[in-house]
Amino acid sequence: MNLNNQISDWDSAPTCLFNCLKLLYKRDEIPLKLIKIIYNNTLDQNEYFFNNGTSRFAMKRICNKFNIYGIKHNIDIHFMYYAKNEVTLDIIKKCLNENKILIIRNNYGNENSFMVFNIDNDKVYIYDPSKENKKNIYNIIIKLKDLDTTKNTEYSLGPIDTRELIVA
Repeated sequence: MNLNNQISDWDSAPTCLFNCLKLLYKRDEIPLKLIKIIYNNTLDQNEYFFNNGTSRFAMKRICNKFNIYGIKHNIDIHFMYYAKNEVTLDIIKKCLNENKILIIRNNYGNENSFMVFNIDNDKVYIYDPSKENKKNIYNIIIKLKDLDTTKNTEYSLGPIDTRELIVA
């Protein structure tokens, strides 16, 4: 399955959210309301203060709105939001073992969201929507130690106080 790529430097979060829906549902099963929730709640930061993209608050709100929609319409959708010290390698591994879809926000350079699909021994399989991908569901492979660090590097979990994880 081909996942969507970003169309700008600012839309990694909505792109990852749309990719989650694409992985969770067939095209004709995606409720229009979920698409509207993404469009109406992302890219909410003020560009004049150099805080572009989608805020952490917006991501948390989107998870809540998806969950409420699922309950009201009896649809199997459940998004969980983790932040700061809740985001650990243990919770990531547990969620992957349960076949969940993961979105991680990284604070390296401009904040960026990427998806994690698998951890195999010492390798982590990532989909970065800012990079082209034509063959696999993942387009980046890194060492596990490079993800599980408090250093602020390109695909790390990063400092505890900036961590964010969405689980679908």
